[in-house]
Amino acid sequence: MDYVIALVPPIGLLVALVVIVRAFLGADRSEREAEKKFRAEHPDLELPPLPPSRSSVAGALAAAERAEDTDTDTGSAGDRR
Repeated sequence: MDYVIALVPPIGLLVALVVIVRAFLGADRSEREAEKKFRAEHPDLELPPLPPSRSSVAGALAAAERAEDTDTDTGSAGDRR
């Protein structure tokens, strides 16, 4: 029984952390949706571009890494000094 009592506080903190992280992610998602809706309703306003979404950032990073790999692979070893 002492083991169960000892595990209650860490499990409670874990549950609280999960709830907080889910709230942050939900707020971020709803904010992005609201901003897209606002931009669609007001196309005449000159607003800065939207930041890229997480998936497009990951894709851009992967493309940059591929481009960097192909840049360093060209040429022979004698060309690098």
